[in-house]
Amino acid sequence: MRVAIVGNLFGPLFGNQPNLNTLRGDKPRSAMEFVASITRLRELRPVQVLTGHEDIRGEDRIQADIARLAGSVQAIHDETVAGMNAGTDLDALMREVKPPPHLELTEEYGKVAWNVRAIWHEYSGWFDPARGTTELCGVPLSSVAPDLAELAGGAGALVERASHFVQTARPLEALHLLDIALAAEPGLDAARRARRDALILLDHQTGGKNLWERRWIASQIAELGLDA
Repeated sequence: MRVAIVGNLFGPLFGNQPNLNTLRGDKPRSAMEFVASITRLRELRPVQVLTGHEDIRGEDRIQADIARLAGSVQAIHDETVAGMNAGTDLDALMREVKPPPHLELTEEYGKVAWNVRAIWHEYSGWFDPARGTTELCGVPLSSVAPDLAELAGGAGALVERASHFVQTARPLEALHLLDIALAAEPGLDAARRARRDALILLDHQTGGKNLWERRWIASQIAELGLDA
């Protein structure tokens, strides 16, 4: 009986989109080394795979799932690298790169957009030129938040526009503005409530399909300490 003991190679969910660089700070994994590892496993033709979390059985199922997983990560890698070479910025690639439909995987643990970011940083390092010269220094955007709020007519004006973004189903744009408003006036109740509304909307839009994403959003809502 051909049994493969692979530990945490696939993460906790076999056949799921892998997490090449987790939010909790694990060591980043190379996309192509991951593909090479699971391709080698496929060549061994196991009839049973024991991960750190699951017992997977059936040679045909294992072969099909590994082939789809390898193909998906390879496609994401190739499209990301092609975009980098074409001068496409990271944010655009995170929005646009998708594996072909027949290679789509569930995203309970890893996400395509996050793996695009991991691949980008694997090849280019931590500096993103699209974010500009300030990325080289230790002076964050929040340092000018009071000035931005003042120019906008006060933190309240930013909250008002952020609330409009929430109402028009644009929670991420709302959160950008609310980060500035709360950096300018950390205790502003209206901003905190608008932030909660934006986070709830974001959770609804993402569908709670990814473990890391939904737990992060839940932690951000809990930190606000607001009544339901």
